[in-house]
Amino acid sequence: MVVSVTLVFLVPKTILALQIAFIFVTYNLFNTILYTYVCMAFGSLPSYATDDSVDRSQTLVYSMLVAAAMQTILASTIMPMVNFFGGQNVQSAWVKSILVFGALGIVFLYLNVFFVKERVENSAPPENIVAGIKAAVKNKYWVYTLFANICNNIMLVFNLSVYYLNTVVGNLGLMGAYIAVSNIPGVILMIFLPSILAKVSKQKLAVFGSILMPAAQIAFILGPSDNVTWLLGTGLLRGFGMGFPMGLNGAMIGDCIDYGEWTSLLGFFLTAVGYDSLKEVQSAATIAGIDNFFKFVPVIVCIILIIFSYLFDLEKKLPGIQKDLQERRGAAETR
Repeated sequence: MVVSVTLVFLVPKTILALQIAFIFVTYNLFNTILYTYVCMAFGSLPSYATDDSVDRSQTLVYSMLVAAAMQTILASTIMPMVNFFGGQNVQSAWVKSILVFGALGIVFLYLNVFFVKERVENSAPPENIVAGIKAAVKNKYWVYTLFANICNNIMLVFNLSVYYLNTVVGNLGLMGAYIAVSNIPGVILMIFLPSILAKVSKQKLAVFGSILMPAAQIAFILGPSDNVTWLLGTGLLRGFGMGFPMGLNGAMIGDCIDYGEWTSLLGFFLTAVGYDSLKEVQSAATIAGIDNFFKFVPVIVCIILIIFSYLFDLEKKLPGIQKDLQERRGAAETR
């Protein structure tokens, strides 16, 4: 995975068509294939480490806590690191920076390899990929969680807001502060979520956070667009709300196992509104399009997230499901 993400930054100096092909292949090799491969194993690991729903949920929430913290650290340190290694226009500076973060990633991933024990036996025979996809599609809670995950990742893209801050606000220097207020509340919240999970259901917490997010977004839309304090304040509130569904979504996936990326869209939209990265100043229509996109699309995404969070009522059924699973495993061991 580290090798593949490094290749993304080694675009050769050749004709544009070959550069686009290189970017397409290396980006998808990293993000679509290898990142997915590692995350599938990592995401399912808690379900093999423990059968206890609360313990498993707490484990997954802590992993989301560290992920959110790392995104905040990465966003605030990547540019200074690139400048330290030679500047934004030097390809080797980007490669060196990525290798630093890649090395850190290897260390933390291998902590799982060496120290996490798989204690839950799975006596079911392995299935082929077609059978696996059919089983997943039939699992309604897996479908709910899938769409909730998509919504959460879309909201992460909006948290970055590079194009909005640069094109509409006209101050890319706010990037670090905006990412901090968007992510840090969720990071702090995730510290306390594991202890809350034993008392309040994941469904209720996720619905509460999902309602708080569009409320903050609507306040942002109605407030003064040129007020930095208002921009950061509503971002802080939205970040707090996002901490609930983002932190709990991994835990919901863990429950789904017992029961049975979205970046290209942004590129299509930018093309549709006439965004040209080579222009120092974008057209009025482009600025208005980006402004509306970053204001109103999150509201729609949050409404979808509320719906799928509400539909996830699996927790109250889990005790009976887990009892049945234990009986089946016991019967399988005696055969």
